[in-house]
Amino acid sequence: MLIDSNSYFDRWRWRKFRFREVLKAYGNPILFCVGTIKPPFDYSYYTICQNLLPLELRELLRFGFSLVTLRLLILRFVHLKAYRNAEGVIFLTQHCYEVLPTRIKRDLKKHTVIHHGIDHRLFKRTGDARFEGVTKVLYVSNIDQYKHQDTVAQAVINLNQRAIPVQLSLVGSSYKPTLRRLQRVMGSVANGRNWVQIKGVMSHQEQIAEYEKSDISLIASSCESFGMTLTESLALGMPIACSSIPSFKEIAQDAAVYFDPQEVKSIERAIEKLATDEYLRRVLSEKAFTRAQAFSWENTSRRTFDFLSN
Repeated sequence: MLIDSNSYFDRWRWRKFRFREVLKAYGNPILFCVGTIKPPFDYSYYTICQNLLPLELRELLRFGFSLVTLRLLILRFVHLKAYRNAEGVIFLTQHCYEVLPTRIKRDLKKHTVIHHGIDHRLFKRTGDARFEGVTKVLYVSNIDQYKHQDTVAQAVINLNQRAIPVQLSLVGSSYKPTLRRLQRVMGSVANGRNWVQIKGVMSHQEQIAEYEKSDISLIASSCESFGMTLTESLALGMPIACSSIPSFKEIAQDAAVYFDPQEVKSIERAIEKLATDEYLRRVLSEKAFTRAQAFSWENTSRRTFDFLSN
């Protein structure tokens, strides 16, 4: 059942006064709260951890003294309470479970790790990477404080200044303070805006077309519960450079080159390694496509329903 309203008050009123009646009408079924917010009345429920940002204090504090930080701190309180009181919690990676405070892990009644799947329509390899002149790097993600696009941009500028031609395309929405910092980096050299291009929001099909035109997929998040962009890159058989965070290592395993997302030189080395080593690109492309076979929505659905019904 969907609530056709953007009003927080309307949604709160529905949850408070109508939700219980709906559950009774459906025979009091198993309640799976995918939004990690417990029902506002006494009722057994299961939930899922899909947002790691409120749980990692170092990451949420990147937003400084702002309404975003306040919202994330409130979500932290709400989510931890939801995990503690749930009949069971699904985590997308083992790392999502590990970052929970010890007292919350101790109070969990039941939990499991279930990865997201991959849309099988994506299982079309982009082909062997054969660079022609400029190495085209694609980073699909919202421009945000913990995504480090400004650091990636500086790495790309440094490579070009060292006569290693690289072009970075950034696809996704923008958080204004991060965008301003990124634009300062781009404007710091004469050709910065040619080497780094902000392409904005695209549909999923447009994103796939961008992947097919690109040589390397790059993801520089320092906080992720899973990483759908990473699994899509695996499914397309892309040579991948990504952050060395636990969630990404759990997903990609040996099918990527890893870097520290906060260190320009580390990102620079990872891109250079892929741009200059054709054999490595071919090996990683094959490993990526093979690793992608481990993820399917059929398996995710089966394991989820097994967990909820037991």
